[in-house]
Amino acid sequence: MSRVGKYPVEIPQGVQVAIAGGLLTAKGQLGELKLRLTEHIEAVVEGNKVTVKPRTGERQARMMWGTTRSLVANMVHGVSSGYQR
Repeated sequence: MSRVGKYPVEIPQGVQVAIAGGLLTAKGQLGELKLRLTEHIEAVVEGNKVTVKPRTGERQARMMWGTTRSLVANMVHGVSSGYQR
């Protein structure tokens, strides 16, 4: 079970997240990023949170669960505050 994947991703003010046809899109003041979701993962936008869940208990689904959640969190952070060194 993924420890990273079970936490929802908070969507800050000014960022819009949409899921359509297996494509997750994050739009913010710094641009737009897109992520193609695998068939093993289900993502849902509820209010100001994005929740990622595996569709099955297969090994591949469990592996992609935490990875997808991290990618979504990085996308949301990137379009809202951007890269800082």
